[in-house]
Amino acid sequence: MILMFYVPFIIIIVLIIKLKGLQILANDLFWLILFWALITGLYFFSGVEWSYPLQFDTILYLLGAFFTYIFFRSAGKHIKPMRNKRYSVKKKFNDSKIEYKINTKLWERLGYIGLTLFTLDYLRLNSFVNYIKSSYSISLIGSIGMIFVPILLVVGIYNLGYEFKYYGKISVVAIVDIGLYSVPVILNSGRESILLSVIAVIVITITCFDNIKIRALLHNRRFKKYIRYAFIIIIVAFIIITNISKDRYTNTEISNYLNNHIVPDYIVVEANSLGNYKFLYYNVLQYYSHQLPFFEILYHNYEGPYLMGLFELNIISRRLPDFFGLDYTLAINSVRNMLSLVGQNVFVGGWFTVIGSFIIDFGRIGVYIVTAVLGFVTGRVRRQFLLEQSVRYATLTSVICASMYHTIIISPFYNVLVYGLFIWWSIIFKSKMK
Repeated sequence: MILMFYVPFIIIIVLIIKLKGLQILANDLFWLILFWALITGLYFFSGVEWSYPLQFDTILYLLGAFFTYIFFRSAGKHIKPMRNKRYSVKKKFNDSKIEYKINTKLWERLGYIGLTLFTLDYLRLNSFVNYIKSSYSISLIGSIGMIFVPILLVVGIYNLGYEFKYYGKISVVAIVDIGLYSVPVILNSGRESILLSVIAVIVITITCFDNIKIRALLHNRRFKKYIRYAFIIIIVAFIIITNISKDRYTNTEISNYLNNHIVPDYIVVEANSLGNYKFLYYNVLQYYSHQLPFFEILYHNYEGPYLMGLFELNIISRRLPDFFGLDYTLAINSVRNMLSLVGQNVFVGGWFTVIGSFIIDFGRIGVYIVTAVLGFVTGRVRRQFLLEQSVRYATLTSVICASMYHTIIISPFYNVLVYGLFIWWSIIFKSKMK
């Protein structure tokens, strides 16, 4: 599979970046297609046999949702606002005019307070670092603290981009804020926030890139020192992620996966050739090849309840009175019962993509309405980013691009650490816009 899929996959990505330029990395469609190509490629090229393979009508449904998003995103990007005389969205990425810098110190402190509340509450109720289980217990204090944690990534990305674009500097404080954003997930042996942060940093760097300032920066001794520190941080982050994966995905999990799935012999041979790192091979294979089979079952068998958005916004639905019938656990139990009836309880990741989440919330028809709305809103953001070229819209673009990863898991609106980014961006920056 390495030669059949991974190598061509990487080559295609490199060629696209080479042909389109680095600016393609600041396009949400690039990341959306990249992640969906990953799970689609693993599904078709892994050779793993599923009891419920993807059917033609399911493929058409998924393509319909995708093109609905594309169409309305294009409409949102190109339809001229009634009170905006500017209509061209073609503009270079950088502008010599320095925009007003928003003071984020107060928001930063709120993020620190939230992280402190969550961390202390987590350590009070759980072990120091929960490498084995992805579930944990927190009280109301920890939940409140978690709400403020996304501020750290929003202000971190903004300050990093602003200093980088207008002064050719790297803000150490911004880097620290971005790193602290991932602490809750690292404590719980997760990795998603780390990847999200990395993508956001890549996007904000591309959008705020200035050749003249960068050339001057490369000759700065302090910058070279920061590069060494960054290299060390990357190595440490890789070690942490590897250890988390290794502790969570042991030989027992590998054996269970091989016993519960029909895996081709060449996959086993290829994995064993990696020696002690075969767990990474199986980890990626298991977590990123099951989404489409899981969605296949959900698409044809889920019959309610439909929670009207509260499955994803479970931070609300978990606390609603029972008589509303909108409790998140009702949908989860329904999905579990559905899997039991069809005899499929082998989806360890439990990821059925954002389209599956929309089905649980809005039904099969409602999916197209929601994707149309989201596509249009994303198109408006894209338009405004290209017109305004401000760091605040570059920050929002970075968050949107990074959140595309969560479309192949459950949903960007399922985790407060992800959708909280959009909420806090609106609170911090929207009120400052003229």
